[in-house]
This record gives sequence, C-alpha cells and structure tokens, in this order.
Amino acid sequence: MGQTLGQTPHDRLFKEVFSNPANAASELQFLLPKAVVSRLDLSSLTLQPGEFIDKALRARQSDLLFSAKLKRFKNRRALVYLLYEHLSSHPRDPFFLLRMFVYLGRVWEQFVKQNPTAKQLPVIIPVVMYHGAGRWRVSERFSSLFELEANSCMAKYVPDFGYELENLQATQEQELRERAVLSHVKAALWFFKSARNGHRLLQHMQEWQEVMQELLASPTGMDAFMTLMRYYMTVAQGTKLQQVQKQFVEVLGPQSKEGVMTLAEVLRREGEARGEARGEARGEARGEAKGKAKGEVRALFTLFDARGWKLTKAQQKRVQTCTDLSILEQWVRKAAVASCLREVFK
Repeated sequence: MGQTLGQTPHDRLFKEVFSNPANAASELQFLLPKAVVSRLDLSSLTLQPGEFIDKALRARQSDLLFSAKLKRFKNRRALVYLLYEHLSSHPRDPFFLLRMFVYLGRVWEQFVKQNPTAKQLPVIIPVVMYHGAGRWRVSERFSSLFELEANSCMAKYVPDFGYELENLQATQEQELRERAVLSHVKAALWFFKSARNGHRLLQHMQEWQEVMQELLASPTGMDAFMTLMRYYMTVAQGTKLQQVQKQFVEVLGPQSKEGVMTLAEVLRREGEARGEARGEARGEARGEAKGKAKGEVRALFTLFDARGWKLTKAQQKRVQTCTDLSILEQWVRKAAVASCLREVFK
C-alpha cells in the first residue's frame, strides 16, 4: 500500500499491516472475547471499502472495516470496525465515543445503500487501538455520556454500545512478545509502542530477535521489515542512522542487512543531496529561490538513481522544468520512502 498525500506514518503502517485479513484475524483472535470469537469465522474475514472518520481528524485517526461470516447463521455476517487512535498523547476528549457512534452510523448507512433489500442491520464490533503516551481515559460504554439517575425511566431512550481496546500504552513488551499472534502483528505493535523513543527500541532489539527473524523468514518478510524500518526512521527521535544500521544488522544478522542497507543508502543520499541544495542556495545571493530549486532537482535525480527507478522523458521534463520549491521538496520527501516511482508524483 503506497503512501498518499496527507497520510501519516502511523496511518500508513496501520493500514499496510492490518488491511491484510490474516494479520487482522490474528489480532482479533487474541483481542476479542472467546465467546465472540467462537461465533465468528475469522477465516472468512474480508476487508470492506470505505473510510468513515472525519477528514479533519485523519491526522490522528485511521480506520478499517471488515466483515466475517457468523458460524451459526447461513449467509449472515457481522462487521468489525478497527479504529486506530495515533496521537502521541491522549487528548482527553470526553466525546470520543460520540464520534465513534457517528462512525458506526456511517457504516450502517453504507450497508443499507449496498443492501437495499435488507430487513436488519449487521452487528458491528468496534475495536480501538491506542498507542499514545498518556493513559486511556475513555469510558467503556457510550451510555456513560448521558446524565441519568439509577433506574431512570429515561433509560430506554439512551443508545448504548461498548468496544474492545488494544491499549499499547498499558501493555508490557514481554506480553506483546508472548502473544499467540503472527510475527508481523507482534512486530508492528512493538514498533507502534516503542518507535517514537528510538533509543529504547534499539536497546530492546536483542529481546525481539526471535520475532524479527521469524518475520524476515516469512514469504513477505523483507517487504514487512522495510515497512517497519521506514516507519521507524520517520517517527524515531534522537537516533542516528549509523547506530540504527549497526544495531539492526548485529542483532538480526545477514537476513536484515539488505533491507537496512537499502533504506540507509536512500536516506544517506537524500541527506547529501539536500545538503548540496542548501549549499547552492547560500551561494546565490540574488538567485536564492532558483538555487534551492536546482538543488532539489539534483536531490530528486540522486534519489531516483539510488532507488533504481527509470523516469520516462515526460517525467524527466516535469522534474527539470518545475520551479515550485514546495512541490520539489514534497517530491524529495516522498521519493525517500515511496514504494514505487508512481507514488512520488501522486
């Protein structure tokens, strides 16, 4: 899954990992109550189209919708709604569950449009994932938002629902490592929990050796590893590339070297190219903007070469003739982390 304009690193990693039904099923098998799991055929889990969160909140939230067959009912399915809250600290929003209620309403509206002959609505199982630094302080039930006396005659007018919570802030790393889930899921949850503190993640790399090597040995392990590394290098604070490169290779061995070296080379060349651009800009007293643009163009072609991407003549001309510095800088940032050339020019 490629990164789109406005997509955060957290959103990208969440969707690349959990839009895979096998990964989502593995997480749900662990997280949902046993009685619920016994009624769902998680092998039938299917990703559904749509985003239901408010556009203004997409910098802090991501969502995925799945459907799964119900074991005891022929041709009936339940919906599972994953909402990922990825602020570094919880905003203490007292109406978080009200927003969730709106999102669930949008899911049901979509269902009615897609199934105009339906007579009933499917059950939606809401699952919230949270990895902020602060404690999760949201109530467990939607009905807690309403001012009601005990045994109130008004209770029948109050809608209610609950949700399941994946609270990474309150989960110890050892517990994550020992979970009976796929290695890709374990590793992603660990990176969500610890990658912001770059030094801490590196310090605990040895403890995660077995999980990471299992991931690398899987058929899509290198792609998964590169996705995790790209996320780490984007959000980690206080780490140096050389330190990261050395630690990952030392602990994970030759399997990881290709991925680390590839990403390291791309980031190194990007730094060199951008440094050259800044040098040119300082050297041109009158043509500062023009000098910066030239530097960014050179940075782009250096990155394209490092990634092994061949541009068409039209793409080459587009880059060479672009004088908008903000666009060029955006292309440079995207070229460092994009999975293919097409994503750079989206």
